[in-house]
Amino acid sequence: MPFSSKLPLDFLWREDDGHPTLYLDAHAVARIRPVGNGWIVETLLEASGLNRQQVAIRGVEYGRGWAHRWVRQRLRLVANACHRPDLAPPIVHGPIRRTYRWQLPSWAKAG
Repeated sequence: MPFSSKLPLDFLWREDDGHPTLYLDAHAVARIRPVGNGWIVETLLEASGLNRQQVAIRGVEYGRGWAHRWVRQRLRLVANACHRPDLAPPIVHGPIRRTYRWQLPSWAKAG
């Protein structure tokens, strides 16, 4: 199964001791390694807001897909942890939400 989650070109897969490892510059982000009869993806990046995780997977391609999704969901945190704020996606604020008088708490309606 080929993975389709796109990451910036700065993320590269390299072989470390025979294990595929995802890197951003010199920072190891995730590694796929064999365990028993299966495979495990483990995240290697330590930063505030990022917890280390280990996930059992069926094969290397599934692991690459999982790692890509994990990074895409946390791209701002990963980019800041690797000192690459240029990779962080822009913050998009939603439209202003209108508040109706009936939605205010009862103590705010007294005035």
